[in-house]
Amino acid sequence: MQVAGSSRMRLPQNIARRTQPSSARDREPRKADHDAGRKIHCPMLCLWSLGVDLEQIYGDPVAIWRSWATDVKGYGMKWRT
Repeated sequence: MQVAGSSRMRLPQNIARRTQPSSARDREPRKADHDAGRKIHCPMLCLWSLGVDLEQIYGDPVAIWRSWATDVKGYGMKWRT
């Protein structure tokens, strides 16, 4: 893949460079919105696996998302292997 003004880069490296930093770059604006009481106003469905100890580590996932969104429903799911 050739990018104007740059040396030839392999595609996976290019993708990682474009996508990975976005979470870090967006962290401060998201925190500012959360601290200001701004919430997501569309219905949200939160699903998680009951096969891991997510609830024991972080608490109720739906309660966590309710601090970010106004309309949250959620379910723990059992996965068959």
